Amino acid sequence: MNPGMRRHRVIVESNHPAQASRGVVAPDNWIADFPKWARLEPLSGRELEYARQVVADATHKVTMLYTDEITTKNRLNYDGRIFSIEAIQDKEERRVEMTLICIERT
Repeated sequence: MNPGMRRHRVIVESNHPAQASRGVVAPDNWIADFPKWARLEPLSGRELEYARQVVADATHKVTMLYTDEITTKNRLNYDGRIFSIEAIQDKEERRVEMTLICIERT
């Protein structure tokens, strides 16, 4: 992919449950891990049908350079918009580029 196509700066976040008072665990404590340049695009037409075979509510496809650091336990934050990662595909199985199938959370 042309590097100019990765024009969206997304923040990869991970959940680190925190201890609250009296030993109660706060389940959602998302912390920014690192930024990545990515191509963020809504799914449409044939892509949407394919993605829905993998994830029923898929809304977006995110393409970026490959990294082992991102899993489906992470989420993406783009300009305050939150995207949960539902599936990860290693394009061409070469560890060069990856596609994330995501659901935008409101």
